[in-house]
Amino acid sequence: MSPHRPRLPSYPADRLRDLYGSLSALLGISVDVVQLEDIVGPHHAHPKGEICLTMPVSPAARFDGRGAGWCVYEPGSAHHPTVTGGAALVLYLLPDGEIEFTKSA
Repeated sequence: MSPHRPRLPSYPADRLRDLYGSLSALLGISVDVVQLEDIVGPHHAHPKGEICLTMPVSPAARFDGRGAGWCVYEPGSAHHPTVTGGAALVLYLLPDGEIEFTKSA
């Protein structure tokens, strides 16, 4: 371990799950982070909207046609989440955790 980096605490998975559940309930959002690579995901709608943060792993990676950064989908919007150009981490924030998987549009 580098002498310049502080040692981070280690938490058991059940404590992290409890913390996540508490924060989600407090904030009224669900939080999910996934790594996607050159994929078209399942069509879904956002009854209360969706906020995404795209963090490219591959320099050319794009999420729904956008590079690194935030995007906001309005309540009632829908899409096939799509990553092109390599791999990206995508952080999803869903108000009240609401998402509706639909048949392809």
